[in-house]
Amino acid sequence: NLLSKLSAILGEKRERYRVESYDISNTNGVDTVGAMVTFDGLKADKKGYRKFKIRTIEGQDDYGSMREVLSRRFRRVMEGDEAFEVLPDIIFMDGGKGHVTVALEVLEAAGFDIPVVGMVKDDRHRTRALIYRKNLCKDPAEAALQKEEPVYEEIPLKGKPMLFRYIGRMQEEVHRFAIE
Repeated sequence: NLLSKLSAILGEKRERYRVESYDISNTNGVDTVGAMVTFDGLKADKKGYRKFKIRTIEGQDDYGSMREVLSRRFRRVMEGDEAFEVLPDIIFMDGGKGHVTVALEVLEAAGFDIPVVGMVKDDRHRTRALIYRKNLCKDPAEAALQKEEPVYEEIPLKGKPMLFRYIGRMQEEVHRFAIE
């Protein structure tokens, strides 16, 4: 079931999760916007939706844009902004390993330990799997000393209809909100 899959990623069992999902949208490389949607358990929580107009990135640079969005979101937490004070239990990125890596770099630099999962797409732009970093050592400095390479694991969505529907709904919602 869905909660057991999320629990496996989070490493604990819970009845509810606060989820944030992120996507980047642009029109031919201009007017780039980052979107954040939130889910409380299985239900969209529209009070938590946020948009970020990309200020520092020129052209079509998904990773740079995502880095800016996440940096701004978590900087607002550190500054005490009440609109951003509730932290997610897990973050879903509309993208694969590269997006997960960028998100983890931002979170680690800011001192947050939040699991990040990427939504990996197939050739038809449908999500086929989830990907997350599996390493036990989360501290980048310690990992470098141990010469530990990041290990990523994929969770195929084939044969998991409930999880597939939830991820698809989240992905559609963040994409819809980004282009709105």
